[in-house]
Amino acid sequence: MTAKLLIIEDNEQDQKIMKKILARSGFEDTSVASDGEKGVVLAEREKPDIILVDTVLPGKDGFEVCRELTQVRKVTAKVIMMTGRIDAVDADKARAMGAEDYCVKTSDFHALVSSVKKIAGILSGDNPQAIASAEKKEESPQLDSIWGIKKTNEAIRTLYKELEKKTEELKKLDKLKSEFVATVSHELRTPLALINGAISQTIDGVYGEITDLQKEKLTIAHNGAKLLKRIIDDLLDISRLEAGEVKLNKDIVDLCLLAKEVFDFFLDMAKQKGIVLKLTTLKPAITVVADRDRIVQVITNLVGNAIKFTDHGEVEIIVEDNEKQGICKVRDTGIGIAEEDLPKVFERFQQFGKKFGPGQEGTGLGLSICKSILELHNGSIFLQSEKGTGTTFTFILDKRE
Repeated sequence: MTAKLLIIEDNEQDQKIMKKILARSGFEDTSVASDGEKGVVLAEREKPDIILVDTVLPGKDGFEVCRELTQVRKVTAKVIMMTGRIDAVDADKARAMGAEDYCVKTSDFHALVSSVKKIAGILSGDNPQAIASAEKKEESPQLDSIWGIKKTNEAIRTLYKELEKKTEELKKLDKLKSEFVATVSHELRTPLALINGAISQTIDGVYGEITDLQKEKLTIAHNGAKLLKRIIDDLLDISRLEAGEVKLNKDIVDLCLLAKEVFDFFLDMAKQKGIVLKLTTLKPAITVVADRDRIVQVITNLVGNAIKFTDHGEVEIIVEDNEKQGICKVRDTGIGIAEEDLPKVFERFQQFGKKFGPGQEGTGLGLSICKSILELHNGSIFLQSEKGTGTTFTFILDKRE
């Protein structure tokens, strides 16, 4: 006898994998339902021998679907509960809802196939040991509880092992990705430098006079090349930071002077955009132990973002301190960040409120780089923001190591 199967599973990829793996094991007559309600309808209409029910489903969860099938609709099919999530493991509950067996979904679906084969063997009479075991459970209610505890513990152990395996695989993939990005970015720098140089010299008339139209088009190309250089520099920075290859040249530096340097750099840009750029230092000098160039990079990134996403009003750099720490704030009256996006601000490749057009280009890596640099300093960074009213980024550095 070839058992007829019904899979109640909302994950389309898992549906396809299960059908394929079960077909290899001889279970080719398999139907699929994407939620509990459809599953119940199919179960009554197609009368399968075995029903596989995922614990986590849209609408009714798998446990409730199992109860409806076995205790309300009283289908003749044997129900196997399955899960791929540790927080959904509960073999005792599955048994109480009427499940015949309980298994976990691993990457190879080995436990699931074994469970289906066992139940199919009982139904066909081809597996005497499984039949005897099932009869013994029917005779001894006490074993139901033991079955549930054992199944739960076994499922949790299996899923933890699966999680560890996937974590290691992700680490390897992430390392390969970082190495690839670093290598490609590094290789792009030399030809890009040559392109930048040639365009710049042509614009300056080194190779002869050019028309206004030619100059306009070359300037667009030059700006694009400069943007590409910033993207490559960001990619290299994030790759080195992730790999732990960034070494800090720490010294005693004046946070007020670093802020003034960045202020001077952005002053003309702010004026051209019609924004007031302010610098407020609460003391003549506030010293911290830090890598000067890296902290300038952090302040530059924060102020550049503030100007980019502020269309009117002001951007202010504030430097203050307490007894043990130097504090720098960058406050703007820009577009702000929605509350639901705040937890993702320092993640890589994140851009919020992006407008397509001049001045909005970027990689979405800047804030992630800032956070990594400050963590290397044993410092911290956080923000306050409200959509439509502005944002304040604050970073803190120790005065002494």
